[in-house]
Amino acid sequence: YMKMWEAQNQVLAMLQFGSARADAWLAAGNVSAQIAVILDSRGEGEYYLDAALMFARALRLDASIKPALDDCLEQLTPKKVKHKYKEAYRSLQQWRKVIKSW
Repeated sequence: YMKMWEAQNQVLAMLQFGSARADAWLAAGNVSAQIAVILDSRGEGEYYLDAALMFARALRLDASIKPALDDCLEQLTPKKVKHKYKEAYRSLQQWRKVIKSW
């Protein structure tokens, strides 16, 4: 739990110092999406919307970041997923489809 809390604090710090930078929002969305998978697999809630909003902010700040966003989304799902994470990655896949459609 403490590691997740610390990771979330790092994301918030990144956004505080880079609030006008699309790449900061993209990185924050990436980390948040990974955290969301872990929290979801533990039954601690679905936080995919947080990551999606960060990705949306990155695009709003700089639309040319779209190829980097697409790369980021492709790398979020590993080729082989452990059984305990399968349901969480299914949820992530649904969010990926929505985000890629932007």
